[in-house]
Amino acid sequence: MDWIRIINQDDMDYLMSEYNGFHDSCIYSAYYISGAMVDEEDCMKWERDDCVLVLKFDSQSPPHDDEFYKKSIELKFIGLRRINLIGYRDNYFCEILSCHLSFYDGFIVWADDDSFDPNNVDTTTLYDETMHSFVVANRLEWRFA
Repeated sequence: MDWIRIINQDDMDYLMSEYNGFHDSCIYSAYYISGAMVDEEDCMKWERDDCVLVLKFDSQSPPHDDEFYKKSIELKFIGLRRINLIGYRDNYFCEILSCHLSFYDGFIVWADDDSFDPNNVDTTTLYDETMHSFVVANRLEWRFA
């Protein structure tokens, strides 16, 4: 299946409606490509748009009652600027009940809770049980997996 690019707010709204606002979903896997490499002449190279993160989600809450619904979706963040992925937490389950998806200062921001505030990200704490997973990137594409 081809990737669908997010260009404007209507595209974001469509993604959110197609995946039920990520309600009752979870991050199943993450695949990261740094964009850096050493070529055959031992030269270090880096392409910022080649820095990519693909998150695969599974959901138990289908938005559509038809046989074409797929429970898995992939988000491809291109030109990755920042990732903050939270794994195991005491007394918390990995279930996503809602998500934040927005344009912010020329970037696309996704977070695992709709209460996420990109203006108030704590970067001084190494670990806190209430932290959120979030991604900041230049572009976003998605597809059903």
